[in-house]
Amino acid sequence: MKKTTVDTTASNRRINKQAAEPKFTVEDLRKNPTCTIPQAGEILGLGRVAAYELAKKGGIKTIQLSERTYRVPSRWLLELIGEEA
Repeated sequence: MKKTTVDTTASNRRINKQAAEPKFTVEDLRKNPTCTIPQAGEILGLGRVAAYELAKKGGIKTIQLSERTYRVPSRWLLELIGEEA
């Protein structure tokens, strides 16, 4: 029977101890009329799944563009977080 070993040294783990910078910012929100649900979640400090769940319950306002495509109005999101549109 072959024995498998796992290297768990810190140098071989991919751990980011600092909080990741948001990829989608308020400035990006101001430049675009809409954003995706995950981008809205990022602005609100939510994960992707939580953002989709909140949108499904109506907590995040969405516009349906096609059968499977939804967008979040930037103006609504800016007002929600207390920023100027």
